[in-house]
Amino acid sequence: SMSGTLTIGSAIPILMGENIGTAITAILSSMGASKNAKRAALMHLYFCILKTSFFMVLFYLIDAIVHFSFMTELANPFIIAMIHSIFNLSAVIIMLPISEVLVQLAMKTLPVTPDELEDVPVCLFYTSDAADESGGVARRGPRSCTEKTPPRFLR
Repeated sequence: SMSGTLTIGSAIPILMGENIGTAITAILSSMGASKNAKRAALMHLYFCILKTSFFMVLFYLIDAIVHFSFMTELANPFIIAMIHSIFNLSAVIIMLPISEVLVQLAMKTLPVTPDELEDVPVCLFYTSDAADESGGVARRGPRSCTEKTPPRFLR
């Protein structure tokens, strides 16, 4: 874009491809890691694919109807950064309400195995909060549990 030969219409698909490409770093870093790390990397990949697909379909559908005049204009670094920022902020707003779907998708891709259930800490909550002398809140130790309560994502 610094050479002034790339149009906005050409820059948008490149930006979307780069966006999906960022997920490869999460996938690579999850190699040899725990299953939960792999699930987190998968959720990042799914997030990138879904938000890019949603944006591309919506954007080009609107463009087919309205015919954006800026598509043939030359792109500069500021415009590219602005498009990328608007895209990411919009994607978070749209995808946040359905984030549980990403968790379920990752759990279906890498299901929980019986050996993982043995490693799940059962009691992740505290009995109560007690105020310390400084007025802050001090935590008491974890409560001991007699029955196993699986985390929400395992139910």
